[in-house]
Amino acid sequence: MFVWEPRQFRLPIGASDVLHIEETLADTPVTLPGLPSQNAGAYLVAYNYQKCPAVTFALRLSTSGRLAFYQLRGELTKAPLQKQLDAGRRFAESLGFLLSNVGFGTLEPDEAGELWRSMPLQDGKVVPTANLRDQLASGRTSLRDQLGRFLVSF
Repeated sequence: MFVWEPRQFRLPIGASDVLHIEETLADTPVTLPGLPSQNAGAYLVAYNYQKCPAVTFALRLSTSGRLAFYQLRGELTKAPLQKQLDAGRRFAESLGFLLSNVGFGTLEPDEAGELWRSMPLQDGKVVPTANLRDQLASGRTSLRDQLGRFLVSF
């Protein structure tokens, strides 16, 4: 069973400890207690934790600009890694997410490190999409105004 850890905001491990990453293909609407309804992307990460494999499911919350981590609890934490990953995939699918393997295990160490650092999981920094939407909307308005002025000039 995966349990939400509301006080966890990042996954403080290095790329060398990461074994496997899956990421969503598209955002899905979610609602968490105390947070507004919003779209979220998701990650399923397998990694070494104290010399044992562990699996974490993370939501990238678009409006809140943060991550929400779910840790695997119970008997499955002692299961082989593949069973833990299968449980994570079932959990993701139950929330409406479709995951895709990013091929982390096939990358060279420097490429893997670069990919890991490019994801928000290690540092917990997520850019809220509400700000991006506002910027895009103002850009569209500006473009529309410029196009209107151009057409009027004829």
